[in-house]
Amino acid sequence: MSGQKGEKNQKKKIKKAIKLAGFILVFIICLILIFLFLFWRTLWLSSRPVYSGQIEIAGLMEPVEIIRDEYGVPHIFAHEERDLYRATGYVMAQDRLWQMDLIRRLTSGRLSEIFGPEFMEADLLLRALRIPEKARRVLASSPTDSLEAVRAFSEGVNAFIETHRNNLPLEFRLLRYQPEPWLPEHSASLIGYIGWDLAFAWGIESIIWEILEKLKNQEEKLTEILAEPLNPVYVYPNFHLPEGTKTQRQSSERKSEKTENTSPFPESEKSLLISPASFWLRNMKMGQSEVREKISAIDSLVGFEFSDLTSPTLALMGEKTGAFDFMEPAQLLARLGLTIALNSNNWAVSGAKTLTGKPLLANDMHLALNLPSIWYPLHQSLEGKFRVSGVALPGEPFIVAGHNEYIAWGITNVMADDIDFYLEKIDPSRPDHYFYEGQWRLMEARQEKIRIKGGKEVLRELRFTHRGPIISEFKKIKERAISMRWTGFEESNELLAVYLLNRAHNWLEFREALRFFRSLSLNMVYADTEGNIGLQLAGGIPRREGPGWNLFPGELASSDWQGLVPFEELPFIYNPPDELAISANNPSLDKSYPHDISYFFLSPVRAERIREFLTEKTKLSPQDLARLQIDLQSKLALRLKPLIIPILLNLSNLSDIEAAALQLLRSWDGSMEASSPAATIFEIFYFELGRQFLADELGEDLGRRFVAMGSNIFLPSFLERVLLSRKSAWADDITTSDKIESVESIVERSFQATINYLIKTRGRNIDNWSWGKIHRLALSHPLAEVEWLNWLLKLKRGPFPVGGSFHTVCAFGYVSDSFEVRHGPSQRHIYDLNDWDESLTILPGGVSGVASSSHFDDQIKPYLEGQYRRDFFSKEKIESSACSRLTLLPEKSN
Repeated sequence: MSGQKGEKNQKKKIKKAIKLAGFILVFIICLILIFLFLFWRTLWLSSRPVYSGQIEIAGLMEPVEIIRDEYGVPHIFAHEERDLYRATGYVMAQDRLWQMDLIRRLTSGRLSEIFGPEFMEADLLLRALRIPEKARRVLASSPTDSLEAVRAFSEGVNAFIETHRNNLPLEFRLLRYQPEPWLPEHSASLIGYIGWDLAFAWGIESIIWEILEKLKNQEEKLTEILAEPLNPVYVYPNFHLPEGTKTQRQSSERKSEKTENTSPFPESEKSLLISPASFWLRNMKMGQSEVREKISAIDSLVGFEFSDLTSPTLALMGEKTGAFDFMEPAQLLARLGLTIALNSNNWAVSGAKTLTGKPLLANDMHLALNLPSIWYPLHQSLEGKFRVSGVALPGEPFIVAGHNEYIAWGITNVMADDIDFYLEKIDPSRPDHYFYEGQWRLMEARQEKIRIKGGKEVLRELRFTHRGPIISEFKKIKERAISMRWTGFEESNELLAVYLLNRAHNWLEFREALRFFRSLSLNMVYADTEGNIGLQLAGGIPRREGPGWNLFPGELASSDWQGLVPFEELPFIYNPPDELAISANNPSLDKSYPHDISYFFLSPVRAERIREFLTEKTKLSPQDLARLQIDLQSKLALRLKPLIIPILLNLSNLSDIEAAALQLLRSWDGSMEASSPAATIFEIFYFELGRQFLADELGEDLGRRFVAMGSNIFLPSFLERVLLSRKSAWADDITTSDKIESVESIVERSFQATINYLIKTRGRNIDNWSWGKIHRLALSHPLAEVEWLNWLLKLKRGPFPVGGSFHTVCAFGYVSDSFEVRHGPSQRHIYDLNDWDESLTILPGGVSGVASSSHFDDQIKPYLEGQYRRDFFSKEKIESSACSRLTLLPEKSN
């Protein structure tokens, strides 16, 4: 018995010990979890910016006051100019330091150092652009005032870095690196990447050349597919060069009278804005050897094409543009939120059409949508000298778009053709030599050392002709070489331009500032407190012989640019008779203008809708302009619907769901509301119609890419012309030899394919077809791609249902196969020149790039709801809305 008792006691002791051990283990685990939580929370909160109190920073001459409103927007008040920009650098680094560093690494081709080898090709491509070299030249040519401002800004950024080494933004700690000191050249480099991203023709030309090679002598089809808009709306409709201006065309004509024409282009083709189809066909008929060589070049580069070297803008659209995946580097940049530019709206209304009698100006730039935003809202005040407010680029000290006490300005992309490609003749025995003007020239070679995360270094060579880099080497093509020239290589000083813009008092000073824009082309809308409005094309338009989308013979000097179009010959309007200045990436001018700006303007439907809205009401307010910025009416839909519905009404044997869908489409008012199933039906039908017309002959891949890329350029005009005439060479499906299809049959087939697609993907309940259920916006931080980080840090917001499309004023563009919104209004501004304090603005995100900050995402909700915040300018209003106050003090001497 005693043995059994002892055994029981032993078991009890063991149970107690196990229980105790379990409790201890649980306790230890809880302690570890608490420790980890507190440690992580400390890390998480340690990088939150300090917005209140007093901080000493080196270099300040006098105290600087920073007042922030409820959204964290900084209003900087300084007494000395260097102090103003030093404080700007410090404040911007508080909110956006990691974003600034990321963009800096982008411009210098150093992403592999923190992200690893998959970014090596992207780095190499970016180094070929030689952006930092250009930045150093810009600084060397800058006057003292602007140069000192950039230096002071750099000092402010570095003051923040040095005083926050132990609590830098979390991204630095996660990626295990420290930011290097900020240099003036890093600020000057930003404009280079923006210019590159604006180079929209880079990818479109590849698709055009593929189509021209594919169709060869099919004149009717080429003419239809690449036709200009039926009813173009011009940005500068009444612009004419001053009498006596000597243009490039006149100079060429006089030169040709004296010398033999060595150009590959007939005199009639020089400097004219002509369609690719007509140019190609004329030269084919003439049997020019250069054109035949170009066909051979296209054939030999199948799979490479030019599109393999696509711009980040195309990657943003999610479109694969070539048989090989050189697209990958650009897609990687898009994933990091490093794509910037696409489209925009801006307009100014004179006081004759406003309630106050003073102008109103509106601007919304349609760019990539990420967290944080590409724009940093900022108000700078230098006591007794100037005040300016608007948005700056992270890493750059000046207001890019905004207003000062006297003028307001806003930006859209001209869509200029500012890149050209050259087919170079290479010496087979000396592949580092190219043929030019009767002799072999040695290429410039550069060895690039790319450091990969983890310590490995890779050595790669880049080669350059006198025009620019050999881009075909990225695919190791030996037989032929393609070089590139870009306006970003030209001498310019956009940093100085923006510095002067911030201080401009009137139209003359505004235009003088814009003279320094040369590496990118923008439509700059203008209004001033004296009641004037205007619009100026600013930038670099190449002077070239022949249309810019051509593949030029590299061995001829006549293929070189003859400089850029002089500023005096760039179009503008000032106080137009209709009291409106409008641009929305639509065509700049008609063919009477003697310089070739572009053939790749966007459809004028947004500009048409803006003008329609602004003329419907006699007196306009800022709230009216706000309603226009979020307007969802589609002029494209309203143009095509009357041409489509009569054909569809003739359909017999419709199913119940097809009949219901047709009725919805028939009664639809053309508004791309998120709640509208009809909007979904139209949008999918639009792309399906283009695909059905083109895919059989172009092939599924090229047809899909043309429809996606040309959806806002060529496709609107093509479909409208075909539907109006009810005749098209494209109607007949070449895969059906036993019958000839009509336009009507293609429309019917496209509609039925659309309904079948929606049934398959959304079900038979039409209520589930609403546009916002598939057309959704997600705002993401670059590191949100790492799932566990996104779960832990909440780096992504959305997806949110949104209305609009690429063809509405409220332009939310998307990837054509998934409808995932990638770009849209990156900011909205409306400036009231009667009272700056009545101005309105909103940002899709927040001021801060620090995910733990309350200002990381606090503007998303009002942005999605079409709301705005007041953009106060007067000290009185700023003081009354102050939520925090930080004073930067000169560092005390020891």
